[in-house]
Formats: sequence, C-alpha cells, structure tokens
Amino acid sequence: MFRTIVVMTTQKPRDRSPVIKGTSFLLERLNPEGKEIINTCRIKMTKGNAQLDPGLSSDKLVTRWRLWAPENWAMEKAVD
Repeated sequence: MFRTIVVMTTQKPRDRSPVIKGTSFLLERLNPEGKEIINTCRIKMTKGNAQLDPGLSSDKLVTRWRLWAPENWAMEKAVD
C-alpha cells in the first residue's frame, strides 16, 4: 500500500485525488497509528468529492475525506 502512496506523488493532482482520499479513509480505519501518512494524505487532498469504489453503492459522503462511501462503511469507527 505504501508503494501506491509513492506513485501517487508522481501523478498529477487530478489523477491521484480519488486514490489519496480512498487510501486515507481506509488507513484511518485499519491502521490509525499511521498518523503521519494519514496527515500527508490530508495535505495532498484536492477539493471536490470522489467515490471510494464506483462498483459499490456510495450513498454517504464522508466529509472528512470528501469521499462517497457505502453507508455501513462510512458509519464505522476507526479501529482502536
């Protein structure tokens, strides 16, 4: 996953925005102790909303990440 983040920094901001938002959303839930990489993702985020997965029903906007996600995913708390 961290290789993905390195690749994202070499892409144009418009191309990487959904990847950054989705990665940070998932990292916050699965690896909350990775605060440094999560904060880096937050800094690199662009304006506008993205969809976590176009193949899923994305009916909840997670405003923290400007990301449309399935409602049951969006309502889950970060892993402690």
